[in-house]
Amino acid sequence: MIFSSSINLNGATRTIQADDGAAAVDGRLTGVLTNGALTKIGNGTLQLSAANVYAGATTVSAGRLSLASTGAINSSTNVTVGSGAIFDVSAVSGFTIGAAQVLNGSGAVVGNTTVNGTLAPGNSIGALTFSNNLTLAGNTVMELDKSLSPSNDLAVVTGQLAYGGTLTLNNIGTNALVAGDSFKLFQPGSIAGNFATIAGSPGAGLAWSFNASSGVASVVTTGSPTLTLTPSAGGVLNFSWPGSGYKLQSQTNSLSAGLRTNWFDYPGGATSPVAVTNNPANPSVFFRLISL
Repeated sequence: MIFSSSINLNGATRTIQADDGAAAVDGRLTGVLTNGALTKIGNGTLQLSAANVYAGATTVSAGRLSLASTGAINSSTNVTVGSGAIFDVSAVSGFTIGAAQVLNGSGAVVGNTTVNGTLAPGNSIGALTFSNNLTLAGNTVMELDKSLSPSNDLAVVTGQLAYGGTLTLNNIGTNALVAGDSFKLFQPGSIAGNFATIAGSPGAGLAWSFNASSGVASVVTTGSPTLTLTPSAGGVLNFSWPGSGYKLQSQTNSLSAGLRTNWFDYPGGATSPVAVTNNPANPSVFFRLISL
């Protein structure tokens, strides 16, 4: 099935169905779509071969919508990939979501993808999967609701996830966030970089802490909590601090070395209080509290 002529959609949405799914490509649109929107339905594969210029939405409701090496949807306002559907850009030399475009949905994107616009996984809360590399350079919007399971949007990246731009976190639930709440937002194969900015306040007296390696955003208290030391019998030192979102670190050095940079996470030190048994054989021991 080949659609060879150019189509002026006259502001409407063109729905194209490719049902079979047995062939590599069940339908091919070689003409140019203008002035409207496109919805792909059916279980088969529809391939776009032209540099389309329609400005409306691109919706992949089912099956696979693929771009040929000559295909483009650079003017489309947003691309929504439905659950179980696939948006295949592997034939193009790296697909870019432009600054004015939005990529969302709960399906899968196949092919290296760069987002200069907005990435918003899910329809409400959901997961969007990337089978290759993902580069973030615009605004990544994640919705959270800790009363639900799963409690947040998720981007699963099989290849390398290159963080960048802004991470915007929106609590859409009715339950207030508290220090210690955490949300796994990304599941990367490997990572590079980090976000330049985190937007969206978790609440008064609270802030966001993001761990690029794990892809987890945590709620922490603002300011520096006081680390309290309380000795007890048997040479045990009890370290405690208010709130959560922090961990205890330590280093042991010779007397001549003093304080250095060889900090390590103290075992069990992610939750207050922490009991530390004093070892007289250690010449000098230092402790500090840092954000998770």
